Amino acid sequence: MLSVGLRAGLASGEGFVAVRGFSWRPFLDFYLPYVDTVSLVDGGVEFGGFPLFGEHFFVFGGGRRCVGCLAPAVVDGFSLCEGCGFSVWGARWMCSVRGAGVPFGSSFCDLDDPACGLRGAAVRCGGEHYVYLAGFGWVLKVGVVAADRWGGFVSRLVEQGADWAAVFSGGFTLPEAQRVEGEVCRVFGVVDRVGFGEKCEVFRSGVVCDWGEVAGEVADYFGLRLVGCYDFSGVYGVCPEFELAGVVRSPRVFGGRLVYARGNVAFFDVGGGGRGGGGGGEVYALDLYSLQGLPVLCEV
Repeated sequence: MLSVGLRAGLASGEGFVAVRGFSWRPFLDFYLPYVDTVSLVDGGVEFGGFPLFGEHFFVFGGGRRCVGCLAPAVVDGFSLCEGCGFSVWGARWMCSVRGAGVPFGSSFCDLDDPACGLRGAAVRCGGEHYVYLAGFGWVLKVGVVAADRWGGFVSRLVEQGADWAAVFSGGFTLPEAQRVEGEVCRVFGVVDRVGFGEKCEVFRSGVVCDWGEVAGEVADYFGLRLVGCYDFSGVYGVCPEFELAGVVRSPRVFGGRLVYARGNVAFFDVGGGGRGGGGGGEVYALDLYSLQGLPVLCEV
């Protein structure tokens, strides 16, 4: 874990640390949630992280930082500086989230003349991308993920908190896969976003639905090949019963005992005794997405 000594490092401009994001990493037969970090050490950038487990106490600074280089973030809606926003990985990230070409003022992207102007990004976006259906209890979501022969897309689905998924191949580039994604929404009434509040409700309920029939209909309609079906219902464990006191996003100070985590939702008991709470108190849902880019002043 990070040390309390980070506070002195921040004051001197050395050892600067910010939240890069979060991930779920395989460990034996299950996955563990991690807070991923980016650090400025000896003039260079290093990536690290620590698992969310037990009690935590955080103090975050104000003003988001670029998750690529730790410069002040200036790109609207992303923790990116202007330079990283126009890098290959930054451009691809933004187009993956908002739609190919959209962050660069285009309603679509011709990879022969990419809207971002970056040939390297066009090469990556021109690689194969899968279309997936992901179940979140009673909610079915469609999305796009880069193909990965080592199965990295599976971790991406776990990071969202899906309990079930079907992944399809059609030999699509990123723009092509996103067009199919839009058509699945239109034809089958499937959503392309699951809100944080709805995730909290689904995860606490423990409900799991069988979406296999819908997956078959989607595959037949678009002529897709099934890469695989995945059952993640046992990955996260069972959520205990509790009343949810509220939702926390982009906190300056936050502490408590981790009660349950799934996807970007981490439920913390912030009451009771101990440094950060730790039992018998109110439970709040922390949105892990909202931590991205926040400077870490202290974590114990």
